[in-house]
Amino acid sequence: IIHDKETGLLVPAKDTQSLAAAMEELFVDKALRDTLAKNARAQYEKKFVFDVIVKKEFIPLYETTR
Repeated sequence: IIHDKETGLLVPAKDTQSLAAAMEELFVDKALRDTLAKNARAQYEKKFVFDVIVKKEFIPLYETTR
């Protein structure tokens, strides 16, 4: 899940001008690129790492079927 200006840049569907502007913004702003990348990686590690998924999803599912 992308959070605008936190883990990525969101643009309206089929709006090529907004897409081009967002791409240009990322191209020229290294600090923004670095921040978005860092935040996106942190979100991934918090929510989507295999150990977390197993603990939050599979173990409770297994325990309810016992």
